[in-house]
Amino acid sequence: MNIKKARRMVICAFVAVLLVAAITAGSVVAYLKLNTGTVQNDFSVAPEHSPVIEESFDGTIKQDVKVDIGNPGYAVYVRAAIVITWKDGENGSVLGQPPVKDTDYVIVLNTTEWFEEGGFYYCRNYVNSDSGSGNDSPVLIESVKLKDGAVVPAGYTLNVEIITQTIQAAGKTDYTEIPAVTDAWGITVDADKHLVDPTP
Repeated sequence: MNIKKARRMVICAFVAVLLVAAITAGSVVAYLKLNTGTVQNDFSVAPEHSPVIEESFDGTIKQDVKVDIGNPGYAVYVRAAIVITWKDGENGSVLGQPPVKDTDYVIVLNTTEWFEEGGFYYCRNYVNSDSGSGNDSPVLIESVKLKDGAVVPAGYTLNVEIITQTIQAAGKTDYTEIPAVTDAWGITVDADKHLVDPTP
């Protein structure tokens, strides 16, 4: 056997080994991608850190509705959704046809310190928290009540539900200079750290 032929055989054998290694590695990677499960992290919020709705209600008028942010130990921005429905007094079911503002009910909102965007009401200023106790947002709903002469569906009552969220006011998202509230809620923050109403 001449030297050239021997070299060719060695090179062919080496290429074959590399090809087998590449195919095997590809199979292992494919197997890992197809069969590796996901890991879910569940986080819970301590009760003292959860926002709570505060209000006064005399049986006919709900008023002075605001958010107690609890005691997270840092300042937060607050937003809330107001959901108004006809609710069955016996089984709690909700009527498919919602009540109509200014026809079935009258609501007065604090639009000086809150603005509406995309179905949520945003508190313009962040709310502070201290180590002693939770702090309240400004009043969101000054009052809400059935309108005089409203036709209430039989067996139903006017139900006003406030769903609220808070987010830490300080800090930015990882690896960016975007405030966390802007990243999460899409609301801009001005130089004084007030939320900016996108509608002039």
